[in-house]
Amino acid sequence: MAEVYDLEDEMTQMEEDRVEAEIAAKDFNSPLSLLEPPDPVCVESGSSLKQAIDKLVENKVGCVLITKSKKLIGMITERHILQTIAHRALDLDREKIDDHMVTQPKVLKMSDPILDALRFFITENIRHIPIVNDRHEPVGYTSVRGMINYIVSFFTEDVINLPPNPLRFGASQADGA
Repeated sequence: MAEVYDLEDEMTQMEEDRVEAEIAAKDFNSPLSLLEPPDPVCVESGSSLKQAIDKLVENKVGCVLITKSKKLIGMITERHILQTIAHRALDLDREKIDDHMVTQPKVLKMSDPILDALRFFITENIRHIPIVNDRHEPVGYTSVRGMINYIVSFFTEDVINLPPNPLRFGASQADGA
């Protein structure tokens, strides 16, 4: 005798089997190393502005860290470039990164809690934070994107299975025009 297929029973079983993801304050007390921060992209002090911008583009990253004798002395971000450099007629090959970088950026260590990064993102209105070791050498960086990925990891299935809603996504052309 053939077994009767009951879609409703199967859906009920799937719901019972599903483990609900939860995110709690304690999850933000975990160390930054849990986010698996990407390796830093660096240029040495004295490099040209063009070299730093080329590194941004080649590595598809949002920030480049500036070092001197392996120690972090500054950073430059795509946002900083757009807001302070792009509108000026500069010779990118001659301009030195040292004259345009953010000096003494906020930094964290791999052992610092994720909450510290989140706090900096909010209170300092920044999108990238260098991560340094005890010798102040860059070992990575974290970003708002990395934070979003961490939060979404608690709800991966829910986010992936969201139905499309064209009214939320704006224009369909890449440039928004």
